[in-house]
Amino acid sequence: MLSVKEFKLSMFSNHYYRFINDFAKTDYESNKLLGKFYTDYNVADEMIERVVESITFLEENKTVSIIDPFCGDGRLIISLLKKIDSMNICKKIHIVIWDVDNTAIQQAKKSIEIFLKQTTLEYDLSAELTDAFVAYFDEVGKFDICVTNPPWGLLKPQKLFNTRCSEDKLNEYRNSIAMYDDYMKQEFSVSLPTSKFGKWGTNIGRCGLEVALRLIAPNGVCGFVSPASLFNDQVSLTFRKWIFENYNINSIAYFPAELKLYGSADVSSITAVVKVGTTQDLLVKVYDSEFNFTKRIFDNQEIQVIEDNDYSIPLEFGVEAMKLETQLKKCITLEEYCKHRNLAFVRELDETRVAEKLTDNGNIVFAKGYMVDRYSFSSEKLYLNESIVQPPKSVEFHKLVWRDVSRNSQQRRIKATIINPKCIAGNSLGAIYSTVDDLNELKILLAIINSYVFEFQARRKLVSNHVPVGILKKVKVPNAIQDDKLIQIVTSCLNGKECQAVLEVKIAKLYGIDYDEYFEILKFFSISPQEIEELKTTWKSTN
Repeated sequence: MLSVKEFKLSMFSNHYYRFINDFAKTDYESNKLLGKFYTDYNVADEMIERVVESITFLEENKTVSIIDPFCGDGRLIISLLKKIDSMNICKKIHIVIWDVDNTAIQQAKKSIEIFLKQTTLEYDLSAELTDAFVAYFDEVGKFDICVTNPPWGLLKPQKLFNTRCSEDKLNEYRNSIAMYDDYMKQEFSVSLPTSKFGKWGTNIGRCGLEVALRLIAPNGVCGFVSPASLFNDQVSLTFRKWIFENYNINSIAYFPAELKLYGSADVSSITAVVKVGTTQDLLVKVYDSEFNFTKRIFDNQEIQVIEDNDYSIPLEFGVEAMKLETQLKKCITLEEYCKHRNLAFVRELDETRVAEKLTDNGNIVFAKGYMVDRYSFSSEKLYLNESIVQPPKSVEFHKLVWRDVSRNSQQRRIKATIINPKCIAGNSLGAIYSTVDDLNELKILLAIINSYVFEFQARRKLVSNHVPVGILKKVKVPNAIQDDKLIQIVTSCLNGKECQAVLEVKIAKLYGIDYDEYFEILKFFSISPQEIEELKTTWKSTN
């Protein structure tokens, strides 16, 4: 009779991985399908240093048990063993490594044994070709140390098989993924995305971290590698909440994409050291593109701000200005602001096959993302074909719109303006309209959304090349009152006059931010010395 582990492997796991082994033709394809991103050696050593520093469980003659459930070539275990040996932390060690790649686990086993033979450590080594997502269940809470870099990516059918497999084989492949995905969703509910598009969306990286954390003993420690989005994106909220409420996040290190730690993959990453318990003080190290770092410790008050902010940590943008979050706690979210002022978020036109919905003549002007800039709109004289699409009622009102697509490398990611009635916004634009057509309310909000302070907050939350409405709704805004002078300046900007510096300063002061805090924020933008001087002069002369 099959054990529970053997049954789950045969039902959900083996068929999926057998398909990958049979049909992936190159190492590149295999690595892509399995989500392999091997840890840079410098990153590994830095993380292991922090893992060892956090050890508190050692007893004389204790056999220390360590595991890497996604071992790859074994480099994390070897880095850990080097540190254990050099610091004489223990004499006896029990080592477990797992992987679904037979070549990788054999290489890892060989490399670990070669290293251990150069030491005086007493050891036993178990290397098992198995699926950690299934095998972990029998080993929960058994290990003193877990170090790992789980596979990265989503569990979904890959297009590379479409041209080389028969339809029957493709259906078999899709069915095997669907069964495995169903298992993962049932087994790792904490790791499910808070939202997803379409059928697929199980993030095997988050599931892998859930495995790793469940493997450690009550006094154990886990060091893991992950894409940096884990601590900032919307879809990982449930997982972050689970970590913060059940574990002590001892330290985090952030590595920017510019370091090119993963070959051609343009991705920023983090390492974290986590123990069972409650986070008290959190050490954060942020590396730059030259591998230099700054560090700081988040205290209890700042950790509370993190928890209040969807457990999000501003690793990629502005970690040093964390105290600003405390300053902004008295502000309300954009969503709350709009709710109190008869302002509504709206999506007006799906741009799928949009050419079929447009015409060269008409009554309702089409607005698309690239037509919008800060305080300006350039129409291409395209119109809605009303014989095909029934326009929503919001086209009769003024709208505040912003580009949905914007890259992190751009100096200003948020580019917003106001478009007139009889315009329809495609879904490459976010849009807000006044249900009572109060243009002045929109103008005040436009100045807020286009400000450095608003964008500073938004950039902390943005993890892709999109500026989604769900992110902006959570950004804090001042509870501004109608200010005739402010409205007048916004009107001038919309008419093409250069007066954005005055708006920037007035909005910063509405936020309640002082001079030093404001210019600390500006350090995180690529601003010319001339603009900085203009803003300083404007600050001193603006009430």
